[in-house]
Amino acid sequence: MDGQMKAFPNVMRHYNYMTSTTFFTSVMGRSFAPMKAGLPLADSEKTKEFAVTHGAKVIEAKAPVKKQAAPKKKEVAKPKKVEEEDPEAEPKEVKKVLTEEEKVAGNEFYDYKTLYANAKDKNEAVDELFKKWDTSFDKYFSVWSCHYDKLDVECKEEIKTNNMMSFFFRGMDGTNKDMLAVHGMYGPSTDHDIKGIWMWRGVEYNDKMKDHNSAEYYNFTRMDMSKQESRDKLRAYWTNTTNGEGSVEGLTPLNVKIWK
Repeated sequence: MDGQMKAFPNVMRHYNYMTSTTFFTSVMGRSFAPMKAGLPLADSEKTKEFAVTHGAKVIEAKAPVKKQAAPKKKEVAKPKKVEEEDPEAEPKEVKKVLTEEEKVAGNEFYDYKTLYANAKDKNEAVDELFKKWDTSFDKYFSVWSCHYDKLDVECKEEIKTNNMMSFFFRGMDGTNKDMLAVHGMYGPSTDHDIKGIWMWRGVEYNDKMKDHNSAEYYNFTRMDMSKQESRDKLRAYWTNTTNGEGSVEGLTPLNVKIWK
Protein backbone atom coordinates (compact mmCIF):
# COMPACT_ATOMS: atom_id res chain seq x y z
CA MET A 1 0.00 0.00 0.00
CA ASP A 2 3.00 2.27 0.54
CA GLY A 3 3.55 2.19 -3.21
CA GLN A 4 -0.08 3.09 -3.90
CA MET A 5 0.01 6.04 -1.54
CA LYS A 6 2.90 7.56 -3.42
CA ALA A 7 0.32 8.84 -5.88
CA PHE A 8 -0.90 11.12 -3.07
CA PRO A 9 2.25 12.76 -1.70
CA ASN A 10 0.47 15.44 0.35
CA VAL A 11 -1.76 12.92 2.07
CA MET A 12 1.18 10.58 2.58
CA ARG A 13 3.29 13.34 4.15
CA HIS A 14 0.54 14.35 6.59
CA TYR A 15 -0.21 10.70 7.42
CA ASN A 16 3.44 9.94 8.14
CA TYR A 17 3.75 13.03 10.35
CA MET A 18 0.69 12.23 12.42
CA THR A 19 1.45 8.53 12.87
CA SER A 20 5.07 9.15 13.82
CA THR A 21 4.41 11.35 16.87
CA THR A 22 5.42 9.91 20.23
CA PHE A 23 1.96 10.20 21.72
CA PHE A 24 0.35 8.40 18.77
CA THR A 25 2.76 5.51 18.72
CA SER A 26 2.78 5.07 22.53
CA VAL A 27 -0.99 4.82 22.65
CA MET A 28 -2.02 3.37 19.25
CA GLY A 29 1.11 1.48 18.39
CA ARG A 30 2.60 1.09 14.99
CA SER A 31 0.47 1.96 12.02
CA PHE A 32 -0.28 -0.84 9.60
CA ALA A 33 -1.94 1.06 6.78
CA PRO A 34 -0.04 1.98 4.84
CA MET A 35 2.76 -0.35 5.92
CA LYS A 36 5.71 1.60 7.20
CA ALA A 37 8.73 -0.36 8.33
CA GLY A 38 10.21 2.45 10.49
CA LEU A 39 7.37 2.65 13.04
CA PRO A 40 7.97 0.62 16.25
CA LEU A 41 5.30 -1.29 18.08
CA ALA A 42 3.90 0.36 21.20
CA ASP A 43 5.27 -0.80 24.58
CA SER A 44 2.58 -1.09 27.23
CA GLU A 45 4.90 -0.15 30.13
CA LYS A 46 6.21 2.94 28.32
CA THR A 47 2.63 3.89 27.48
CA LYS A 48 1.74 3.90 31.18
CA GLU A 49 4.91 5.80 32.05
CA PHE A 50 4.14 8.40 29.38
CA ALA A 51 0.63 8.79 30.69
CA VAL A 52 1.83 9.43 34.27
CA THR A 53 4.48 11.89 33.15
CA HIS A 54 2.22 13.89 30.81
CA GLY A 55 -1.09 13.41 32.60
CA ALA A 56 -2.63 11.40 29.79
CA LYS A 57 -5.45 8.97 30.51
CA VAL A 58 -4.52 5.39 29.94
CA ILE A 59 -7.13 3.68 27.83
CA GLU A 60 -7.32 0.00 28.52
CA ALA A 61 -8.63 -2.17 25.77
CA LYS A 62 -11.85 -3.92 26.70
CA ALA A 63 -13.35 -6.92 25.10
CA PRO A 64 -16.19 -5.89 22.89
CA VAL A 65 -19.58 -6.47 24.42
CA LYS A 66 -21.57 -8.83 22.29
CA LYS A 67 -24.94 -7.42 21.59
CA GLN A 68 -27.80 -9.71 22.32
CA ALA A 69 -29.65 -10.55 19.21
CA ALA A 70 -33.15 -9.19 19.13
CA PRO A 71 -35.80 -11.89 19.28
CA LYS A 72 -37.06 -12.86 15.87
CA LYS A 73 -40.53 -11.75 15.05
CA LYS A 74 -42.92 -14.59 14.69
CA GLU A 75 -43.80 -14.90 11.06
CA VAL A 76 -47.49 -14.81 10.44
CA ALA A 77 -48.56 -17.11 7.64
CA LYS A 78 -49.88 -15.10 4.76
CA PRO A 79 -53.25 -16.18 3.46
CA LYS A 80 -53.02 -18.04 0.18
CA LYS A 81 -54.05 -16.04 -2.80
CA VAL A 82 -57.29 -17.30 -4.23
CA GLU A 83 -57.17 -17.30 -7.98
CA GLU A 84 -60.25 -15.76 -9.47
CA GLU A 85 -61.73 -17.52 -12.45
CA ASP A 86 -61.75 -15.59 -15.66
CA PRO A 87 -65.41 -15.37 -16.74
CA GLU A 88 -64.31 -15.13 -20.37
CA ALA A 89 -62.05 -18.17 -20.20
CA GLU A 90 -63.27 -21.36 -21.86
CA PRO A 91 -64.51 -23.92 -19.30
CA LYS A 92 -62.18 -26.85 -18.81
CA GLU A 93 -63.41 -30.06 -20.33
CA VAL A 94 -64.24 -32.64 -17.68
CA LYS A 95 -63.09 -36.08 -18.71
CA LYS A 96 -65.91 -38.58 -18.39
CA VAL A 97 -65.13 -41.78 -16.52
CA LEU A 98 -66.36 -44.72 -18.58
CA THR A 99 -67.80 -47.92 -17.16
CA GLU A 100 -66.40 -51.28 -18.19
CA GLU A 101 -69.39 -51.87 -20.48
CA GLU A 102 -68.85 -48.48 -22.14
CA LYS A 103 -65.18 -49.31 -22.66
CA VAL A 104 -66.09 -52.63 -24.26
CA ALA A 105 -68.64 -50.90 -26.51
CA GLY A 106 -66.04 -48.30 -27.47
CA ASN A 107 -63.56 -50.99 -28.47
CA GLU A 108 -66.23 -52.72 -30.53
CA PHE A 109 -67.06 -49.42 -32.22
CA TYR A 110 -63.40 -48.88 -33.13
CA ASP A 111 -63.24 -52.40 -34.59
CA TYR A 112 -66.41 -51.78 -36.55
CA LYS A 113 -65.12 -48.52 -38.02
CA THR A 114 -62.05 -50.38 -39.23
CA LEU A 115 -64.25 -53.10 -40.72
CA TYR A 116 -66.50 -50.59 -42.50
CA ALA A 117 -63.63 -48.50 -43.88
CA ASN A 118 -61.89 -51.55 -45.35
CA ALA A 119 -65.00 -53.42 -46.50
CA LYS A 120 -65.25 -53.94 -50.25
CA ASP A 121 -68.92 -54.79 -49.85
CA LYS A 122 -70.46 -51.97 -47.80
CA ASN A 123 -73.79 -53.83 -47.61
CA GLU A 124 -72.17 -56.60 -45.55
CA ALA A 125 -70.61 -53.97 -43.29
CA VAL A 126 -74.02 -52.34 -42.74
CA ASP A 127 -75.54 -55.74 -41.92
CA GLU A 128 -72.84 -56.18 -39.26
CA LEU A 129 -73.73 -52.76 -37.81
CA PHE A 130 -77.39 -53.74 -37.41
CA LYS A 131 -76.37 -56.95 -35.61
CA LYS A 132 -74.32 -54.95 -33.14
CA TRP A 133 -77.08 -52.38 -32.83
CA ASP A 134 -79.55 -55.01 -31.68
CA THR A 135 -77.16 -56.23 -28.97
CA SER A 136 -75.30 -53.28 -27.43
CA PHE A 137 -74.80 -50.27 -29.72
CA ASP A 138 -78.28 -48.90 -29.10
CA LYS A 139 -77.34 -48.27 -25.44
CA TYR A 140 -74.18 -46.25 -26.08
CA PHE A 141 -74.51 -44.76 -29.58
CA SER A 142 -77.01 -42.85 -31.69
CA VAL A 143 -77.57 -42.18 -35.40
CA TRP A 144 -78.42 -38.73 -36.76
CA SER A 145 -79.62 -37.45 -40.11
CA CYS A 146 -77.88 -34.24 -41.18
CA HIS A 147 -79.05 -31.69 -43.77
CA TYR A 148 -77.54 -28.29 -44.53
CA ASP A 149 -80.10 -25.47 -44.43
CA LYS A 150 -78.94 -23.72 -47.58
CA LEU A 151 -79.94 -20.33 -48.92
CA ASP A 152 -81.51 -19.99 -52.37
CA VAL A 153 -78.20 -18.77 -53.84
CA GLU A 154 -76.06 -21.51 -52.27
CA CYS A 155 -74.99 -24.94 -53.58
CA LYS A 156 -75.08 -23.87 -57.22
CA GLU A 157 -71.37 -24.45 -57.90
CA GLU A 158 -69.49 -27.56 -56.88
CA ILE A 159 -66.23 -25.72 -56.15
CA LYS A 160 -67.87 -23.34 -53.68
CA THR A 161 -69.80 -26.19 -52.07
CA ASN A 162 -66.60 -28.19 -51.69
CA ASN A 163 -65.06 -25.23 -49.89
CA MET A 164 -68.05 -25.11 -47.55
CA MET A 165 -67.65 -28.80 -46.76
CA SER A 166 -63.92 -28.42 -46.15
CA PHE A 167 -64.60 -25.57 -43.71
CA PHE A 168 -67.19 -27.72 -41.94
CA PHE A 169 -64.86 -30.70 -41.50
CA ARG A 170 -62.03 -28.45 -40.38
CA GLY A 171 -64.05 -27.80 -37.24
CA MET A 172 -64.47 -31.54 -36.64
CA ASP A 173 -60.83 -32.26 -35.79
CA GLY A 174 -60.52 -34.62 -32.86
CA THR A 175 -64.06 -36.01 -33.10
CA ASN A 176 -63.45 -38.91 -35.48
CA LYS A 177 -62.47 -41.29 -32.64
CA ASP A 178 -66.08 -41.12 -31.38
CA MET A 179 -67.83 -40.80 -34.75
CA LEU A 180 -68.51 -42.53 -38.03
CA ALA A 181 -70.34 -40.70 -40.82
CA VAL A 182 -71.00 -40.53 -44.54
CA HIS A 183 -71.47 -36.91 -45.54
CA GLY A 184 -71.35 -35.19 -48.90
CA MET A 185 -72.88 -33.35 -51.85
CA TYR A 186 -75.86 -34.93 -53.62
CA GLY A 187 -77.89 -33.95 -56.69
CA PRO A 188 -77.22 -32.06 -59.93
CA SER A 189 -73.97 -30.13 -60.17
CA THR A 190 -75.85 -26.84 -60.54
CA ASP A 191 -78.33 -27.32 -57.66
CA HIS A 192 -77.32 -29.81 -54.97
CA ASP A 193 -77.61 -30.47 -51.24
CA ILE A 194 -75.17 -31.16 -48.42
CA LYS A 195 -76.31 -33.96 -46.15
CA GLY A 196 -75.36 -37.25 -44.56
CA ILE A 197 -75.88 -39.86 -41.85
CA TRP A 198 -73.84 -39.58 -38.62
CA MET A 199 -73.26 -42.09 -35.83
CA TRP A 200 -71.51 -41.07 -32.62
CA ARG A 201 -70.88 -42.05 -29.01
CA GLY A 202 -73.74 -41.05 -26.73
CA VAL A 203 -77.49 -40.86 -27.21
CA GLU A 204 -77.75 -37.04 -27.06
CA TYR A 205 -76.70 -34.28 -29.47
CA ASN A 206 -72.92 -34.26 -29.48
CA ASP A 207 -71.21 -31.55 -27.40
CA LYS A 208 -68.61 -30.96 -30.12
CA MET A 209 -71.41 -30.07 -32.52
CA LYS A 210 -72.73 -27.53 -30.04
CA ASP A 211 -69.37 -25.74 -30.11
CA HIS A 212 -68.89 -26.05 -33.87
CA ASN A 213 -68.64 -22.74 -35.75
CA SER A 214 -71.10 -23.66 -38.51
CA ALA A 215 -73.05 -26.66 -37.18
CA GLU A 216 -75.95 -24.32 -36.37
CA TYR A 217 -76.63 -24.14 -40.11
CA TYR A 218 -77.13 -27.92 -40.26
CA ASN A 219 -80.29 -29.68 -39.15
CA PHE A 220 -79.47 -32.81 -37.11
CA THR A 221 -82.34 -35.18 -36.41
CA ARG A 222 -81.96 -38.33 -34.34
CA MET A 223 -83.12 -41.44 -36.17
CA ASP A 224 -85.07 -44.29 -34.59
CA MET A 225 -82.99 -47.29 -35.59
CA SER A 226 -85.73 -49.70 -34.54
CA LYS A 227 -87.66 -48.61 -37.65
CA GLN A 228 -86.96 -50.18 -41.01
CA GLU A 229 -87.18 -46.88 -42.87
CA SER A 230 -84.32 -45.49 -40.75
CA ARG A 231 -82.20 -48.55 -41.50
CA ASP A 232 -82.95 -48.29 -45.21
CA LYS A 233 -81.91 -44.63 -45.21
CA LEU A 234 -78.63 -45.40 -43.44
CA ARG A 235 -77.92 -48.23 -45.88
CA ALA A 236 -78.51 -45.93 -48.88
CA TYR A 237 -75.98 -43.38 -47.62
CA TRP A 238 -73.39 -45.82 -46.27
CA THR A 239 -73.32 -48.08 -49.33
CA ASN A 240 -73.28 -45.39 -52.06
CA THR A 241 -69.93 -43.79 -51.36
CA THR A 242 -68.47 -43.63 -54.87
CA ASN A 243 -68.71 -40.21 -56.53
CA GLY A 244 -70.97 -40.19 -59.58
CA GLU A 245 -72.36 -43.68 -58.92
CA GLY A 246 -75.55 -44.93 -57.31
CA SER A 247 -78.48 -43.01 -55.90
CA VAL A 248 -79.30 -41.66 -52.43
CA GLU A 249 -82.88 -40.51 -51.91
CA GLY A 250 -83.10 -40.09 -55.70
CA LEU A 251 -79.92 -37.96 -55.87
CA THR A 252 -76.51 -38.77 -57.35
CA PRO A 253 -73.48 -38.57 -55.00
CA LEU A 254 -71.20 -35.77 -56.24
CA ASN A 255 -68.54 -35.68 -53.55
CA VAL A 256 -68.80 -38.03 -50.57
CA LYS A 257 -66.59 -38.06 -47.48
CA ILE A 258 -66.37 -40.84 -44.91
CA TRP A 259 -65.57 -39.37 -41.50
CA LYS A 260 -64.00 -42.05 -39.31
